[in-house]
Amino acid sequence: MLFLPARILKHVLALPSGIVFLYLGAYLMLRFLFTEPSPNGQAQLIFPADKPLLYHAFRPATYADNYLTGIEASLAKN
Repeated sequence: MLFLPARILKHVLALPSGIVFLYLGAYLMLRFLFTEPSPNGQAQLIFPADKPLLYHAFRPATYADNYLTGIEASLAKN
């Protein structure tokens, strides 16, 4: 078994949890800014067409969001 002092273990666990916290916080901000009603009455998250990297970076979060809440995500058409 690997032995690490308690204070080092706190720092090792703080970095990944901080990154996940920032990622989810940024996704929630985008979700509230870019959610629009779709023609069938459901809400849909539409990412800006000029920022496809944003769409691809948050694609894993949209899968989980779709599973939990039913909100689908797409990239806006030009």
